[in-house]
Amino acid sequence: MLVYRAANSFVAASSLRHSRRKPRTTPHRLVAMAMDKDANTNKYVGFNRKEMGGEMLAGTVKHHDCHAFFVHGNAEQWPDKEFEKAGGDAATAMQAALTAAAGTYKGGVFQFAPGASKVGKVKMNLSEDGERSHPGDRPGDVLMFPQMRRHRLGDHDHLGELTADDVVASGWSASASASFVNHAIVGGDGAGTGQALTGAHVFVCTHGSRDARCGLCGPALIDAFRETISALGMDDVVSVRGCSHTGGHKYAGNVLIFVPDRGVMPNDGGGGGVDAGVLLDGGSGNGISLDDRSGDSLSLASGSGVKGVWYGYVTPLEIPSILERTVRRGEVIPRLWRGSMGVQPEEHEAMAAAEAARLGEQWPPQKSPCEACAEPGAETHGSASAGAGGGGSASIDGAGGGGGAETFGDIEDVGGKVVAGAGAGPVPSWPAGESIMKMTSASSNNFGASGGGSGSGVAGVGGAAIFSPAPY
Repeated sequence: MLVYRAANSFVAASSLRHSRRKPRTTPHRLVAMAMDKDANTNKYVGFNRKEMGGEMLAGTVKHHDCHAFFVHGNAEQWPDKEFEKAGGDAATAMQAALTAAAGTYKGGVFQFAPGASKVGKVKMNLSEDGERSHPGDRPGDVLMFPQMRRHRLGDHDHLGELTADDVVASGWSASASASFVNHAIVGGDGAGTGQALTGAHVFVCTHGSRDARCGLCGPALIDAFRETISALGMDDVVSVRGCSHTGGHKYAGNVLIFVPDRGVMPNDGGGGGVDAGVLLDGGSGNGISLDDRSGDSLSLASGSGVKGVWYGYVTPLEIPSILERTVRRGEVIPRLWRGSMGVQPEEHEAMAAAEAARLGEQWPPQKSPCEACAEPGAETHGSASAGAGGGGSASIDGAGGGGGAETFGDIEDVGGKVVAGAGAGPVPSWPAGESIMKMTSASSNNFGASGGGSGSGVAGVGGAAIFSPAPY
């Protein structure tokens, strides 16, 4: 280390070139996450970071035919490369078994040659086994999509009580992983063993040791998803889990949804609240047949009846729309869509454009709410009225009128569409039919959601807006 004169000061550096470098002005992402743990306000790795909405998302998913999730540990325990833990564990044993069977692992996908695997090319992630897991999952389970099966490796009743090191020491992981790969992946599980999964399954990347953006945004999204799902009475039909790195840290929040091709709830058009038709483990309902539903939305199911939809740049603002359009109706939201299981990357953009045209939405996508609000003269002065579908019940149809609304200003939602009242400033650009608004007035920073008419607005609960977070 030498001392150099740089401008009017002396700098210790390894070379003259290094002495002339400008000091770092942006904190390292991990440091930034530690500085501000609120995903809504952290401007470096949270939902308000500059890169949000900055890229076209369609086509950013590698081709794969099957997506498997190995229930193992939690995000705080995972190393940055979750399948490469020093000393080995159950995850490394699973990785080794899949690599041995496939022969090639590239781009995060096990590249089985045509005919070498009954389920095709396989992508695998870890799924959390702690508080961000599903109550029905146990350590060592493998969840497979689009097969919609939960495989309990080795069928050890005591496995949930073992640590990862105990599992490795017992010799269980290597033999069970190899047996699972040979039976369920290579052989395709023609006997239909394992436990059937129903409903919709949402996975959110929470892998903070891999990237701080996912580590901060992921847990916040899981909390927001679960809160909204409970408010809408959808606990029996939607499951939310945390998972490991999916690819594309910069697109955080990254959300993956596995859902029947036409959604999990009947599109009855009545708007009378939630009617659970396709249920999760232990749920109860009316058993509505998927084949009886109408609709001609983009089909991505590859003949399986289940599609895997990847979304990027997801914030809590997007959750009501995702639950209504993707989970309930089986639609893809083009402006958030990164790609889907079973689709080639080069096909995604044309498919997204076609779906946007079918839905009457702008393509290429409109600017994100943050970008629109950041433009000169684009602030909204006022807020939203938040209705309560018929006076207090949580509805995702936006029907039953906006009775019991809490009004913050001159902007309201009518029939699920954002309109400006007298004296209101310009409304940020947002696709027609969306009823989520950002308020930037000095007096209120609330996100409003309203019913009214027969639009697709998401109702508030008891006449109050579902979301009232800090400024986005």
